[in-house]
Amino acid sequence: MGVPHGHADPLRGGGAEADTVHLDQSHGPTFLDAEAQLEMYRVLLDRIESIALNVTRSRDLIHNLIRDL
Repeated sequence: MGVPHGHADPLRGGGAEADTVHLDQSHGPTFLDAEAQLEMYRVLLDRIESIALNVTRSRDLIHNLIRDL
């Protein structure tokens, strides 16, 4: 799995795979470091990135929503 746009990535540390996921929860922080847990978050991030709008489409959506208010 590579970083699709070459940007800093919270789970991959800018291209290198991260060794910890930090979760803020109501009872305090939780740190995940097992490879299976990390892989689950990498898969989730890939799914989110695959459906997220790019910068231009995001900006257009926001402008259209504001215009329609």
